[in-house]
Amino acid sequence: MKDPELHVETTRIDDIMPLLAHIDPHDPLLFVRRGDGIAGIGTALRLEFRGPGRMREAADAWRRISSAAVVDDPLRLAGTGLVAFGSFAFADDSADASVLIVPKIVIGRRSGVDWITRVDGADFERRDSSAPTSTSS
Repeated sequence: MKDPELHVETTRIDDIMPLLAHIDPHDPLLFVRRGDGIAGIGTALRLEFRGPGRMREAADAWRRISSAAVVDDPLRLAGTGLVAFGSFAFADDSADASVLIVPKIVIGRRSGVDWITRVDGADFERRDSSAPTSTSS
């Protein structure tokens, strides 16, 4: 199977906090540390791995996916551009799959800068009434 060519665009936006207000409570993708973090919404790509080679296979797949991606990321901060959320089984013989998920949308904040990243032109519908607006960098 040919790896997909993802088109990724990151744009600076006005204050997006709190991140938790934007995620799907039934399928949460969230990483927050010391007030900075990212929240993923939807699934653009899901990769599953099993068995003793799962870590190596995931790393190889991620290198292929990220090298094939077309990324427009003028901010170039940790968490902007193409990102994946991962969850890995500890045991080689686990019945549960290890997964990498590339969200359709990533919203985030780092060092006071807020952004939105869209994969393949995904639309963002904010859960509250005030939608974020793009700002010039």
